[in-house]
Amino acid sequence: MNNDPNLYYKKVHRMGMLMTVAAMIVFFGVPFIACTIFDIMPTMKEVFMVAGGICLIFIPMSFAEIIAETPVMGSSSYIASITGNITNIKLPACLNAIKIADVESGTSEADAISGIAVCVSSLVTMGMIAIGVLLLTPLEPLLTSPVVETAANYVLPALFGCIILTSFGEHVGGGVVIHGRLKTMILPVIIAAALYFFIIPDIYEDYQGFIAIGLLIIIYTTSKIMYKKGSVVVEMPEDKAEAKGDAE
Repeated sequence: MNNDPNLYYKKVHRMGMLMTVAAMIVFFGVPFIACTIFDIMPTMKEVFMVAGGICLIFIPMSFAEIIAETPVMGSSSYIASITGNITNIKLPACLNAIKIADVESGTSEADAISGIAVCVSSLVTMGMIAIGVLLLTPLEPLLTSPVVETAANYVLPALFGCIILTSFGEHVGGGVVIHGRLKTMILPVIIAAALYFFIIPDIYEDYQGFIAIGLLIIIYTTSKIMYKKGSVVVEMPEDKAEAKGDAE
């Protein structure tokens, strides 16, 4: 039996990189083959003209997501990136799973639980899509009704609300308690609101990826400063155990 504690991570990262390469080959291969067969291959100029605006938004946003989400999701980021919809489904699933299991984020236990959560959410998503495809035509009158359309407008706000609610609690899993963590969010929220409503409301969405990276840097800096000044206090499980032992 191999007792190497890093063996799990080595195997998972190796498999993750292989599957990522395989997924990229499929993603690029299918349209390439289709364009070749039907002789509709676009020029690079046409590709950049069409995709330029989208890339301007999503490339920096992708970097921001990697920086912000990978420490939470761990090695499950591989399958989450392949299956997609990380912010709306995969990340909330990981956060809830870690919180329910009461494990510390960044540990091997949290990594395994995050992987299970992402895989289960992906299977559920694929199952729901398959059911939706089969029932799309029979349920068309219901899906296009005003009642359902109104309810659908609240799906994304509800998902993001779940993510925001996890930020209000001081318990972050694994017995770790962070006192004053909401203070670190005040400045980034003010800056984002000022940019969106007053400074660049017309072009905010075009640069939201770059803004997200900037806000991540601000959150990291303010959190570190507040932690050093004592405004933010991190209470570890071992600290509680020592305090309890001293009291006894």
